[in-house]
Amino acid sequence: MPLAHSASGSSGGPVHSASAASSNVPGSGGGGASSNQIFSLTGAITNPTIHQQQHHHHHQSHPTSDSLLLALRQKPTARLFRALFQYIPVRDSPNDNPQLELPLQAGEYILVHGEMDEDQFYHGETLDGQSGLVPSNYVERVTDQQLLSNSSRAPSPSFPLIVPPHLTQIAHDFSTPCTSQQPLPDSVCPYPPVDITKVTVQEIRQTETPRG
Repeated sequence: MPLAHSASGSSGGPVHSASAASSNVPGSGGGGASSNQIFSLTGAITNPTIHQQQHHHHHQSHPTSDSLLLALRQKPTARLFRALFQYIPVRDSPNDNPQLELPLQAGEYILVHGEMDEDQFYHGETLDGQSGLVPSNYVERVTDQQLLSNSSRAPSPSFPLIVPPHLTQIAHDFSTPCTSQQPLPDSVCPYPPVDITKVTVQEIRQTETPRG
């Protein structure tokens, strides 16, 4: 998993010095932090219950391509990105203000506004309206072609075929071509065929009678 980059180029990571941090907690009695509190990278006390609620709030079911296209149409200046890895700001952020960043779950979709800042962070927005900074090396761009290839087309409306009653009584099926050669009825061909090769032509002469 890549580490988020700060402006100085250093990468952040979790701190596991719980014994050193517990000595600075007022009211701890030197016995360590209470069971419902943990330390972030900045040394502040964080309630894990609130932290889990934030992740549960941002954990989204996989939206369809149609809903993502609709979100982009509503905000035409935004670009769609997808989180590649889980990102917990209080654990993974190298910055001093992790509360300004968005927690991410792998596969979550983010709307990005504007260009990358000098710290290599985007200004992002979740589909439910939560906004904050997003590390650029934890997300990837989703192109419009990828969305259109996965979008579902609306089914074309189908209409019932209404056949008049007088046509339903026709016994012939016109859906299949007729391959058999049926003889024509007598009404179509009333005379039998004649062989013209045997026909002879005779010349008939008429006698001319003088006119009186």
